[in-house]
Amino acid sequence: MHMARWDLVGPLAIVVFGALFACKNKPNPAVVKGSCDMRGGSGSGSMICIDFHVEPNAKVRAICSAAAGYNLSTGACERSGALGGCQKGNLTNWYYPSSVHTTAAQVQAECSDTFVSP
Repeated sequence: MHMARWDLVGPLAIVVFGALFACKNKPNPAVVKGSCDMRGGSGSGSMICIDFHVEPNAKVRAICSAAAGYNLSTGACERSGALGGCQKGNLTNWYYPSSVHTTAAQVQAECSDTFVSP
């Protein structure tokens, strides 16, 4: 009887480890691993800050640079004054009043994924 139980331990451990590993790699919108505040840069007229729900990679760090007028942070975007956010996958784009967006309804209308209130 003990032999049968030990025969199950190996496959069961692999299944449990696989499930934990899969859960760990899924982005959690409640957890922010960093952000890129793009409100100071020259752009399309939109005022946005992006929350990353996974660790920002090297490409993101290169794009979100002080030279471009952006601010890369290990914290979340400032939500006070935000009109709303659009959460998709590993990112939440927070929109602030600008020449493009003046109301939360405008942000919500453009958000094809999950709209998030500040």
